[in-house]
Amino acid sequence: MPMKKIKFSEDYEKLPVDWVGTEATLIAVYPEKVKNLKARYSFFLEYDTKVRGEDRHYPLNFNDA
Repeated sequence: MPMKKIKFSEDYEKLPVDWVGTEATLIAVYPEKVKNLKARYSFFLEYDTKVRGEDRHYPLNFNDA
């Protein structure tokens, strides 16, 4: 079974500065409700969704993550 990939729509601060790609291989996926992630891991979500060099984050306006 081929590995699933995720495509990044922005340049996120979590990515290496010199990274030139737009895709990465997913090594693990754990389904979770976004509201649970926001309640338990808000600091991580701030880090994970921060757009590099801008005062904004990827909007998590959906229920399942």
